[in-house]
Amino acid sequence: MTALHGPLHGVQVVCCSTAQAGTVPYMLMADLGAEVIKIEVPEVGDNSRGSTVMPGFPSTYFETNNRGVKSVALNLKTAEGREILHRLVARAAQQRILVRGLAMTVAFSAFVEVPRGAGTIVAAEWDFDGAGEYAVQDTSLDGSASRYTITATYAFDEPGTYFPALRVSTQREGNMASRYARVQNLGRVRVIVS
Repeated sequence: MTALHGPLHGVQVVCCSTAQAGTVPYMLMADLGAEVIKIEVPEVGDNSRGSTVMPGFPSTYFETNNRGVKSVALNLKTAEGREILHRLVARAAQQRILVRGLAMTVAFSAFVEVPRGAGTIVAAEWDFDGAGEYAVQDTSLDGSASRYTITATYAFDEPGTYFPALRVSTQREGNMASRYARVQNLGRVRVIVS
């Protein structure tokens, strides 16, 4: 029998969260096939390991919120612990999004937040093929938002490695027409189409 893999199969995630708001998203990633490695404190582990109603048995709270997640105990107060964490994160950062088949549509999403007093988001432009042209613009911005989730889809129709980028511009007064006093930030991801 062939093993079934979820859409995140081959993706590795390293997490250092303990609260439910941090653990549940990683549990869902594991459910979708990602390899999730959770960093825990040596000897005691995650605080929720002790949240049990049945002494002598594992915490159902911990087991439910960390389903499918691997745990590694690291003392991040030591240089050795931090070095191991850095290696894990570096390995996870080398992961790639693999798209099988041609003309595959990929959905992109980015959450952008401007620091208080630094203005608002006035432009968001996508460069899907890595040509540096940023030809696709998000037309829903009105210059008033300091927090925004930007989404887009793109169909890659040729095999190859792509580095789609999102360029977000902020402006202190929120003036969308002004080309002055803009601060630009880039976000980029690697997509491989085979």
